[in-house]
Amino acid sequence: KNGNVTYSALTGSTDATNVRVEGGTFTIAPTSARYQVASANQTFQLLGGLVDVSKVTSFGLRIGGTGSATQVGAQAVTATQSGGALLTTFCTIGGNDTTSAKSPAYTLTNGTFTTTSTAGNSLQIGADPAGNGTATFALAGGRLVVPGTLSGAQAGARQVFAFTGGTLAAATVNVTNLRSSAVDPANGTLAQSGGTLAPGDLGVAGRTALTGNYSLGAGAALAIDLGGPTQASAFQTGQYDLLTVSGTTALAGPLRINLLPGYTPANSANFTVLTGTGALSGAFANVTFGQRLATQGGEGTFVVTQVGNTVRLGQFLNALDSWRLANLGSSANAGLAADGADPDGDGVPNLLEYALDTIPTSAASVATPGLQVSGLRPQPLLLQISFLRARADLTYIVEATSDLAAPAAWSTIATNPGSLGQPVTVTDSADLSLTPRRFLRLSVTAP
Repeated sequence: KNGNVTYSALTGSTDATNVRVEGGTFTIAPTSARYQVASANQTFQLLGGLVDVSKVTSFGLRIGGTGSATQVGAQAVTATQSGGALLTTFCTIGGNDTTSAKSPAYTLTNGTFTTTSTAGNSLQIGADPAGNGTATFALAGGRLVVPGTLSGAQAGARQVFAFTGGTLAAATVNVTNLRSSAVDPANGTLAQSGGTLAPGDLGVAGRTALTGNYSLGAGAALAIDLGGPTQASAFQTGQYDLLTVSGTTALAGPLRINLLPGYTPANSANFTVLTGTGALSGAFANVTFGQRLATQGGEGTFVVTQVGNTVRLGQFLNALDSWRLANLGSSANAGLAADGADPDGDGVPNLLEYALDTIPTSAASVATPGLQVSGLRPQPLLLQISFLRARADLTYIVEATSDLAAPAAWSTIATNPGSLGQPVTVTDSADLSLTPRRFLRLSVTAP
């Protein structure tokens, strides 16, 4: 539960039975060839802390060892991770046996599982090709990071990678010998029914190369990071994400676009974020091809297009220009779409309509800042101003003065007060019983 433990074997494998880690650091020494939980009906549980097998450079972690005659049918090794972190060079679920009936399984529901090897067998799932056993890695939550290849060991075997939740960041996913569930009749498709596929990882640009077909289910998401104009050419390289698919692609879930800190794309920039060899069918759940999709952080919108078997993002507009285009028919700060224009004649200019999240073409949609007095005598009487701070890209400034005849007397009493997206009330410090003339105003400025 606490502290640090190093487990060492002089030669060969470090065999373990019924392992449970709740905290601290559990390290397998580099003298071991592998760390394995292989005997029948054994369990491996990671609830918290760190299990570090990354120093074992030969084979890493094995769940369900090779050649174990005692592990047959229902006599399976079961591994679960509901927290903490597992770090291993390689990981094998099952093995490359051709005659065994082992059915080991690893289920990740929370925490982080990371392989460090960039090799082709970084995370390998292996079972008997005769169909006598099933080997499974179930990603139901947490985060799985594979800088090498996630693959199946045997052709025709029941080797399952079930992607129903969590986040997958992998350099290569080869589903030629993998299926998405034990009842799936065939290998060859990454059927993502939940969770998020994140090339490079969330917040890190990179590429995922998928060998096989890809199905993005309605409950799943594809996350794309954009941090510059250079397309990723490998895992966690380049400036924006790319998913390549060697087979067909079927879309039904949402696309999530994330701008990395400090990057604002040019309107002329184009980003190819998905490309396939086979046909592309369906559409993203949250955008129709040819329409605009907002970034996750609200910085702006992209036009999402399908060009053959590829998906591209382009024609970026910042949040204010996107709002102008959607509400006023033009993204330009000119004419009826200008910041100071008032096309609905309600006395509220466009920039303030944007700031307060109202409709600039409807005089009935108006939400000017409200003024009220707080306190009862003998307590101080203080003037307050209330409004909705709706936009992250604007600066909201509350100013006060006691003399309207002297414009230079306005002083700032609050800048970007309160929480974004929430109603805000700012209270002045001047007691109205001592200062009978007092005025507050809201000023908003665009970048």
